[in-house]
Amino acid sequence: MPTEHTTSEQQQLAEQISSTEETLIQLKNRYNAHTSIARMPPEILSEIFIIQAARLREERLSTASSDQHAFIHSRFYTWMNVSHVCHNWRTVALGCAKLWSWIAYEPRKPEEFYQLLLQRARDSVPLTVVFAIFDPRSYCHGCLSTERFHEHYDIALEQLRTILPRVRELLIYIDWEEHDEIWDSLDLATDVLEILRVEAVGVSRVTEMRGGYVALPAELFASHTPRLHSLSISGIDFTWPSTLFAHSLRHLEISECEFDDGDDDFCRLLQIIHPLALLQTLRITWWRRTNTQHDLPEGYDVVTLPHLRQLTVSAECQHIATFLTHLRIPPTASLHIDILDIVGPSLRERVRHAFRSIFHDMTIHCISYALGVPIQRSPDSQAAFCHIWAVESGGGNMNEGSWEDCFTSGVMPPARLTLQCPSHSGFEQPIVAVLQELDLTKLRLLRIDGMTTGRAWAASLAGAESLEVLRITGPSAFAIPSLLAERRHALDTGEIALEMRAGLDEWRWARYNSASEDVPDLREEYGLADEVIRLINHGTDAGHDERGNSAAHLLFPKLRILQVVDVDLTLPSGSKEKGLQGYRHATAVDILRFKANRTKYGFDVAALAKCLRYRRTHDASHFVRVEFEGCHCTDAKGQLAPLKGLVAEVRWDGQRVEL
Repeated sequence: MPTEHTTSEQQQLAEQISSTEETLIQLKNRYNAHTSIARMPPEILSEIFIIQAARLREERLSTASSDQHAFIHSRFYTWMNVSHVCHNWRTVALGCAKLWSWIAYEPRKPEEFYQLLLQRARDSVPLTVVFAIFDPRSYCHGCLSTERFHEHYDIALEQLRTILPRVRELLIYIDWEEHDEIWDSLDLATDVLEILRVEAVGVSRVTEMRGGYVALPAELFASHTPRLHSLSISGIDFTWPSTLFAHSLRHLEISECEFDDGDDDFCRLLQIIHPLALLQTLRITWWRRTNTQHDLPEGYDVVTLPHLRQLTVSAECQHIATFLTHLRIPPTASLHIDILDIVGPSLRERVRHAFRSIFHDMTIHCISYALGVPIQRSPDSQAAFCHIWAVESGGGNMNEGSWEDCFTSGVMPPARLTLQCPSHSGFEQPIVAVLQELDLTKLRLLRIDGMTTGRAWAASLAGAESLEVLRITGPSAFAIPSLLAERRHALDTGEIALEMRAGLDEWRWARYNSASEDVPDLREEYGLADEVIRLINHGTDAGHDERGNSAAHLLFPKLRILQVVDVDLTLPSGSKEKGLQGYRHATAVDILRFKANRTKYGFDVAALAKCLRYRRTHDASHFVRVEFEGCHCTDAKGQLAPLKGLVAEVRWDGQRVEL
């Protein structure tokens, strides 16, 4: 700007600079107009903006329960940057009313800001409203003064009441005891509201040790929400009966809540969902320790949800047993059950009966069992996951080839049941209790993932007498030769549990492998009878009972295909490799742990060959293929040589190995 000290020459130069800057802007606009993205139709560009904005908003809201500090202090409107990139993008963004239909009320923004958003959203577009309210003390004084907080809070409440008839989705996050005024703003009937979420965060949330500060009233929206399809409440007290549990609900989530009268009887949840026949997804997390009745209260029948697609329940086994026993769902529904405790002796039969009802008139084809998986809610803890796929008996099943292709590729349809439970010293007792009760006689495909080399998983699946394909990943594979030579009657879960407590079961397989020196085919070289060969190869090992020679007594007698994934093969005798040399999947801790137990690290091919010879003498199905995927060894052809003549085909990373 010229001053009294500016010379005429300086003024001329300033005018030239200004003119040049305007010219540059025009040139840049013309240049940008020729880029490919500038020629993109506005309709497509608008959709891109909407999708990206939705992703940013979802990331922002995900911090509500995981990082309260970030949830309070981070910006809600980073997605608005798209309107400040260039003239073309701004024009498209401002013309997209749907982009501006997402409004997050928080006390740092003035009233004019929200008026601007409403203006850009136009009157015809339904709104998504996020109302986040925290204790004023959560904000530093430089960020937001107490006076300004209350001023903006009152304005936001009044504005929320004004736009309520336009709100399609309402998300409320509260961490403040003095929040009751928000319910007064939700006293109008609404024909538009479809999605409602109310979540307490921070110290206001219900915990296992105490109640919360947020109580959801029994009546909101003048008890008129005919289009409410989704209701989610988390960490709050709520009243039953409540008009919010409308018959129109398709999705219901009740997470870590409690009844405001102090009664936490899990059966009351069954009363809530009893009239909700249209439910498609149901999520319940109930971890309060309460005394649950075994039967529904008088006047209530078994709950039928004919349209349910997905059920997720996280609770103690007594609650889960009660819930599942009194619930009837279609065979196409998927269930995710998280059992938070162990199954005590008094509950074992009830739990088994509950899970047996899930697979009524269904055939189990495939199981995936993962052991020792870290869980998000407690990084220091581990869990076991069991996925069970089943189809209606006599229904339109996939053929065996299709099941095997999906199984190998890892792209499976939704499981009928996903069972999760804590790992207790490696013994996943709830899963074992359930698997032992199910009919596994038609199980064809089994996948095992994990670090444990114990026998618990094999004991729980011993009834899978028709199993044909076994895929095993990680160190769990080390025990496979020993297990496949095991007698089913020797896999007693009670005895295994005792051995696990004594620290013996995890290394039991090592005794079998240590005696697995490769021997020639005695039948071919000396013409010895099968019984003589059996005695030479196996002696009278007490761990492998010799009573009878029927294949039916062996574990998985019809197994045809073995897939070993992501393991190191044992180093050959005389190898000069030391430490981690020669291994890809091992850590220094793994090597030291195996040395401490005087056990050779890795998958022992010679032990597998010994196992296959043993199974042949007992008339078990011959293996048609052994596959190694992502495995490591120093000499594939040499280290796989013991399998020659015992397996029709050996593959290494998909390629056939000529032995």
